[in-house]
Amino acid sequence: PPKAPPQAPPPAEPAPPSLPRNVEVLGRTFILEGMLGKGSFGMVYRGHEGLPEEEEESPELAIKEIVCKTADERQQAEYEAKLLGQLAKGKSPSTARSPEKKTSERTDGRRVRRLAYPRLIATETEHMASSQSMVRIVMEKAPGIPLDDFAKVSANQRSFKEGVRLTSCLLDQMCSALARVSALCVHRDVNPHNILLAEVGEKSDQEKDDSAAAGAEAVFTLIDFGLATDTPAWHGGEWKGKNICGDCRYWPVSCWKQFLYGFKYLLAQQEWADEYIYNLDVHSLALTCVQLLVEVTTGPVPETVGSIWEAWATYKADAERFHQQLFQVFQGRGGTWSDLKKRFLQQQVAETTGRNLTRLMTALNRVEVESDEQALFRTLARMLTGRPVGWPELKLLMYQVDCDEILETRTRAQTEEIAASLAAPRKFKHRRQLTTDNGEMSRGVPEVGAALLRGESGKPAAAGSVSTGRTRMRRSSSGVCPTHMEKLLSESNEELRATPSDAFSGVTTDKEPEAKQLEPFLVDSWRQHSLPARSMQQAGPYGLTPVLSPSGRTGMVDPTAALVAAAASAAAPGADQVTQPA
Repeated sequence: PPKAPPQAPPPAEPAPPSLPRNVEVLGRTFILEGMLGKGSFGMVYRGHEGLPEEEEESPELAIKEIVCKTADERQQAEYEAKLLGQLAKGKSPSTARSPEKKTSERTDGRRVRRLAYPRLIATETEHMASSQSMVRIVMEKAPGIPLDDFAKVSANQRSFKEGVRLTSCLLDQMCSALARVSALCVHRDVNPHNILLAEVGEKSDQEKDDSAAAGAEAVFTLIDFGLATDTPAWHGGEWKGKNICGDCRYWPVSCWKQFLYGFKYLLAQQEWADEYIYNLDVHSLALTCVQLLVEVTTGPVPETVGSIWEAWATYKADAERFHQQLFQVFQGRGGTWSDLKKRFLQQQVAETTGRNLTRLMTALNRVEVESDEQALFRTLARMLTGRPVGWPELKLLMYQVDCDEILETRTRAQTEEIAASLAAPRKFKHRRQLTTDNGEMSRGVPEVGAALLRGESGKPAAAGSVSTGRTRMRRSSSGVCPTHMEKLLSESNEELRATPSDAFSGVTTDKEPEAKQLEPFLVDSWRQHSLPARSMQQAGPYGLTPVLSPSGRTGMVDPTAALVAAAASAAAPGADQVTQPA
């Protein structure tokens, strides 16, 4: 076959501007003195604010410059600055050894502030030519060096017990920091290069020999939120279309499956979708802790711990091999992404990563050491299972608290409380009358007249019925006051008694109209209106007769007023219905 044409070399990256140099951010001048680091999308410089000579020198700062070629890149860079501002407003989790201790210590003669993440100073977006823009983020420089660099220094090597203490300190502080961060965003790039470690204070020889003091003077800071994404949006479905990012050496199996097969494959297997949505930072932090422990530990280790070192070596060798291939394609030197996915499918990347993680979890669970050290290994194994877990729960596991027992106790107490509240009768006010809920949703039945409204079956009358006795009738839907209605009805009765008897000729009887004689006629009248009277209750207060309509509403009919309306309707020519009384 013909040979493929040689690939063009990647374009040379522009050289960084000479240092030192000044930059303007929101009208403030900052002096860039040296480079701190370089990422895939920007560079970070060390510097300070240029203040007048009479003022004190400003603290050391970190200034990040991000060149954005598209609107999406600019939006992501601005989100990072916004996120740091939101984190600065909240109370940072304390990493001090005791609450009484100040939040700053001295190291190498300089004061170091205990930070869980950098504090935002200022940010500004500068629009450049060719639709490009420059986002500058000025933040407080966090102390320390990245974990991967820290482990390479021979002076930082320590015994197994001290390594366990340092790793426990890392996990404890990052759980507190990420508990705050996770409410706002998913970091998506937790790894040893994005966590800084500063050992605060000078330790004496006695403190160095004391294993309990080892790691207690360490301060860890989470940095680089350039790939973070909004938590509500991510959980709401943004994860389906957002590009996979971060260091693939710390990806869970679900990340590889998302990269190779897409989100529909994850949705078909919910356990993988849950891991990818909720457990990315948890998984990456667990691998970071294992790596720190293995790389800073020197000397003999317990016999049961050796399997962890072997499992990690296997995992790291395969992860480095996969990372090298992916990074070459990212830089434009390893072919296309489609070609890379084909190679990864042939190499069974997801299956290999799953086997290596299973072996590492098995080694972590089989460790037999002291109880406090064993709790660390059990927690790390739980973080690698892929099942979603909360940051507070991880801290409880570190302190050997049985979370399942706590959850079971809390659930049992809640169940008992709910059952007790349901068993007790609920009482509430109803038009200044005490009423009870009998469990059948008859909330409108007053307690005084409830017995009078019950039929032979013993069931309560429909909601909205009005009882007899001393219970006041509620205001009608037409807004007529009950007292005013009583007055009108009494005046109407007096007028009807003075009316000649021939006015009622041809209606029912020549005797004086009474409620008993008019009852059948009223029933027939309601039927003509397609409102059959389902039940004729006994006379209510003020001489009213309750009539239940098909819609379930109860109306009050005055027999005398109904007779007058019926007579007028019958006398009208062509009348074939009885008009409903007002």
